[in-house]
Amino acid sequence: MKRLLIPFIILFLILGVFACDSTVIYRNHLQIPNSIWGKENELLFFMPIEHTTESAIFNLTIRHTTRIPYRKARFLIRVQSPSGKVRQDTCIAAIRNEAGELLGRGLGDLWDLHIPILKDYDIEEVGTYEIEITQGMSRGQLASIQDVGLVVRNN
Repeated sequence: MKRLLIPFIILFLILGVFACDSTVIYRNHLQIPNSIWGKENELLFFMPIEHTTESAIFNLTIRHTTRIPYRKARFLIRVQSPSGKVRQDTCIAAIRNEAGELLGRGLGDLWDLHIPILKDYDIEEVGTYEIEITQGMSRGQLASIQDVGLVVRNN
């Protein structure tokens, strides 16, 4: 019995070490109702910060279906610091390559796409940052989107 238990404990410890990502400052995902992200539906993320850091990278994560009809998507990002300082940016992200193949990783009908939206962002204040993300598609709706996430890491 002990011979079987020791390999399982070692495997569990190894998986635990690799599952932790110490560079992640913040991670949260929001579901998109009916898989349609309208222009009027801004996504709000509240990122609590206990320690300042230089050079963070903000990644947008999008889970979508294979039926997504777009090759590129446009996103508007607004970050407000605890003191009220605002930074706004626009990101145009490729969803499909030139051949029309989906980018990212997929399993069945669902695909995950990780998009760097802000690079080298200095988190200079302790407190809660408010991050607002809206889609900026000219048609008004971004269809086939299951959920949208924000992952912030030390660079």
